[in-house]
Amino acid sequence: MANKALLIGVNNYDGGVLDLEGCVADVAQWQAQIDRLRFDSVKLLTRPKTTTRSRIEKEVKRLAKELEEGDKIVVFFAGHGDVDIDASGEAKRRFVCPSDVATEGRIDIDAAILGPFRRKTERFTLVVILDSCFSGQQPSASVPAAEMAASDSEEASSGTPVVVSRSLRPLALARPFVPERALLDDDRIVVLSSSTWSAS
Repeated sequence: MANKALLIGVNNYDGGVLDLEGCVADVAQWQAQIDRLRFDSVKLLTRPKTTTRSRIEKEVKRLAKELEEGDKIVVFFAGHGDVDIDASGEAKRRFVCPSDVATEGRIDIDAAILGPFRRKTERFTLVVILDSCFSGQQPSASVPAAEMAASDSEEASSGTPVVVSRSLRPLALARPFVPERALLDDDRIVVLSSSTWSAS
């Protein structure tokens, strides 16, 4: 049983057109929080060569492959996000964008980030924190935030969610990340997002 974190910040995108400021700094802030909680393992992906689609997906799969009963895992992503909508304007799939998105494409949140963990049989806690546009309101289900939080999170007096899953306590979030949706078929996973999205 171990506490592990994968912290991803994408400032620089191929071609420079999509470049952002502050994502790597956000990772540094999260690392400081994680360090205070004395996690067993922290992996940082912040340089362009480490924030490619293949590298991010490889690291997620590695975490899932090495997962053991009782592990608690935090995956944080700061960078661009995207969404696919249907003809009625409803969001169907949500994505995060790696540094090589222009050539390698987007990373499907449900399939590539949550999927490897959903297939596991062990009991674990996975907290995925998305600091990217359009990544809110996961399409897997529609559940009130209060239900999603369940026993693994609670709200601080300021209204900021705080992860309280024993050894993750107290992981106060730097911004008001909110639990938008739950996965109805998997109570081991919590997704927090800094953004929501709905058709205008």
